[in-house]
Amino acid sequence: MIISRLIDGHFPNYDQVIPKSADIRVQLVAKDLLLMTQRAALGSGDRGGAVRFNLEKGRLMATGSAQGRVEVEDELPVDYSGSNLEIAFNPQFVLDVLKNSDSSQVWLELTTSLNPGVIRPVGDDQMLSVIMPVRV
Repeated sequence: MIISRLIDGHFPNYDQVIPKSADIRVQLVAKDLLLMTQRAALGSGDRGGAVRFNLEKGRLMATGSAQGRVEVEDELPVDYSGSNLEIAFNPQFVLDVLKNSDSSQVWLELTTSLNPGVIRPVGDDQMLSVIMPVRV
């Protein structure tokens, strides 16, 4: 049995949240990004912790730290040669996207540390996941 009810009001314009372009677009192996995020999340604390992603020439670093007690760092080699960018996300949101993706490769699309990031499966233009950054 399914019970539902109609909610009055207007659905928010979600299209405004989806970035129209990306200054940075990096292709990654989904499993590698998943494992790196899981390891860094160990250091970010149980709830509300953030993982910082630092994109530098040739590498992506993930750092999780919880109030100076624990710090976990991991890195992946990437094909990137642009300017450095540091952005933080709630690791659970990144993990949820990657755990539910069937694609072996994903695009990580970023603009600035304050704008949402997008994760898209390579070869699938119909699916995208928008992840809001965390200020740290």
